[in-house]
Amino acid sequence: MLATRLYIYVYALLILIFMLGYTLWNTSKRTPTMWIFVSAILCNIAVLIFEGSTWIIMNYTDVWAVHLNFIINTILYSINLLPMISIFLYFDYRVIDEKLARKRRRILYAFLVVIMWGLNISNYWTGILFKISDANVYSRGPGMYYTIVIALSVLLFYGISMLRHMRTIEGRLLGVMFSFTIMPIIGAIIQAYFYGVPAMWTMFTLLYLFIFIFIEREDMMKDTLTNLVTRGQFEQRLKNKLKKAKAFSLIMIDIDKFKMINDTYGHKEGDMALVVVANVLKNSVKHIDLTSRYGGDEFMLLLESSDEGTSRYVIDRVNANLSAYNNKSVKPYKIKLSMGAYFIEEPQKVSYADVLAVVDKNMYEMKNKKQIIY
Repeated sequence: MLATRLYIYVYALLILIFMLGYTLWNTSKRTPTMWIFVSAILCNIAVLIFEGSTWIIMNYTDVWAVHLNFIINTILYSINLLPMISIFLYFDYRVIDEKLARKRRRILYAFLVVIMWGLNISNYWTGILFKISDANVYSRGPGMYYTIVIALSVLLFYGISMLRHMRTIEGRLLGVMFSFTIMPIIGAIIQAYFYGVPAMWTMFTLLYLFIFIFIEREDMMKDTLTNLVTRGQFEQRLKNKLKKAKAFSLIMIDIDKFKMINDTYGHKEGDMALVVVANVLKNSVKHIDLTSRYGGDEFMLLLESSDEGTSRYVIDRVNANLSAYNNKSVKPYKIKLSMGAYFIEEPQKVSYADVLAVVDKNMYEMKNKKQIIY
């Protein structure tokens, strides 16, 4: 049984180490969410190492082994909330825009860690969490079950608190968040009732794997200049949307006289203009919507709303945000955009090529109607 348990720990560690190395090596833009994800992996690696070490040390009955077992278990109880809290922080940064709201949540997470540390310190005298006998046998205390109840209660509370953000959470992120609510609960229950089964932290490993595959790896493939979704990712999302019945909108955007900016002020200034437009677009749509650099100075917005008027609101918001930038900017030129929208009311009845053709036509009609003045 010990060998099987250790094999599971080793396999989980190998998966985590692979994700850690791949993330650090292949991520060109180091974002807060990337660093939080890396921290979460490191926390889970630490927990797995310490928990695995306790099973090895329990094979010895020397005095040094008893003391070392107590120390390692104390460290383990001190850090066992950190993987879950790291994921809390990760989803907070992915979903919640308000800095004050994120700060309040961080205070709550810190309070939970303090509670755990308080129980851990008192364990030296009370044995409320665990005891190590002179024969180096580990036994649980009643406080261990309290910590599980507290952790699961906080997890459920977190899931409920995120319901108010449901409409702004992107589909792939929502699926991972649902897994985060369910999988650790299953693992905790299994590990609580079947002592010795390494379910809890292996479940977290699977969760990190989901995050890596469906979120972080997708982000690694984003356009390196603008940090937007690439054309290939956009096209895949559009093809998937056309298989479903729910209506949505597309907006194609082109920077007016972009070649003039490049030729007059240099390609570095042109790159800056692309970054400005990308940021304006990202700040003008919801998290659930898709913002893509389609190619060169062209961008695409895929709006998940089934309301036909949404694209008009978004275009007005983009224009307002861009005007605010132009008014503050000290650049010798103004950035202006041409935008064409297309509401796809019955996605399953139109082809991929036709959709792109229509939105492209609408954009160029708007461009041709405009009187561009710099």
